[in-house]
Amino acid sequence: MTTISTTPSINPLVLTPQPIVTPTPPSPVAQTPRPTPSLPSSSNPFQANEVIDARPNPRYATHLRPVFTEVIAEQQEKARQRDRLEAERKANAQKVKQNITLYSWTSDNTPPKVRVTQAFTWPFLSLSLALLSTIGLQDAGERGELCFYDEVDALDWVEVDVGHVVEVQEGQRILLKNRNIQCCEDLHKFLEAHSRYTTPHLYSNLSQERASVREMFKQPSLFTTPTRNPVLSSSTISTPTPIPSMPTPIPSTPTSLPSTPTPTPSTPTPVPSTPTPTPSTPTLFPHPECLGGSNNPINLDITPDGKHWPGDFYVVDIGRCIRAVNGRTHLSRQRGRHQEDMFKSFFPGVWYVASTFSDQKKIWARAHHDLQEEFINFGQRKEGLWSAFCRRVRHTM
Repeated sequence: MTTISTTPSINPLVLTPQPIVTPTPPSPVAQTPRPTPSLPSSSNPFQANEVIDARPNPRYATHLRPVFTEVIAEQQEKARQRDRLEAERKANAQKVKQNITLYSWTSDNTPPKVRVTQAFTWPFLSLSLALLSTIGLQDAGERGELCFYDEVDALDWVEVDVGHVVEVQEGQRILLKNRNIQCCEDLHKFLEAHSRYTTPHLYSNLSQERASVREMFKQPSLFTTPTRNPVLSSSTISTPTPIPSMPTPIPSTPTSLPSTPTPTPSTPTPVPSTPTPTPSTPTLFPHPECLGGSNNPINLDITPDGKHWPGDFYVVDIGRCIRAVNGRTHLSRQRGRHQEDMFKSFFPGVWYVASTFSDQKKIWARAHHDLQEEFINFGQRKEGLWSAFCRRVRHTM
């Protein structure tokens, strides 16, 4: 028997491809159906001219009815009218305060032309040709003959050009004239009324305000001391320096001279009566009419010839000095130096005090022109002394 051996056959490994699986998208979420608008049923028909309210009985109204909007518009219009009237009222009230009175003299011995103006930018008034033509001074401005009365610094007429700007205050008066006019009628009345009723403001003009206060307190004392005798008595009391110096040699007299025992009991008694005023004593003290508002002890200065300033000087000299100072205008920083130089040229040897000289300028400005000329005509006589002039000015006020 024949044995046949067979070897097993080996088949190669065959890989079968895997099937491709594609991911499937998730199924869409089911959406809730929205109600579609539906037309009103035919059972409730509506008219064409009827307004349909989409929300019957609304809880919060988003619109106002027309009647409310009309009322609001009327209220706003009334408020605008009130604002316009209030603005006009304030503007008119401001114009009433911010006006200036102009006085102009165009001929001698005639009353001035008076005009109230508001047509300028407050508080600066420009003397233009248009303004000068309304008061009859256009020709004077064109010829360079316009004069303006300076009530602050010069206290006299000064020449100005056309277009000169003046800073004014409420109720101020502007005095103008032609340079050729010599006699301005009623000028002293305007100056006296201005000095009597106008008080310088504390913030804008401190020096003048202090001077006005001094003048106010000085007025009662001028009427209570019309003579110079109270001044002499007060001067003897206010100068106690010679009294304590006298008793010092008195005790030494009886010790050094024992042969004269009689003066010892009587010598202390006449000591207080020794400083009696002599005829030369009144010249050491200023006249009360000329003291002005200054309390400076320099007012007791005496000139080398024994005369006292200003009471023992003559109006003709002081008036010429004041007119010379007022006739020239300078800048504010140079005016004081110019005034001092002019004073020293007229009164050499006299100690210059600005406050005292300013007080005399005010007295000269308050005096009427006729009174000035009257005392100037007296010349260097006793009737023409400055102290007599001050008394006349005081009695005419």
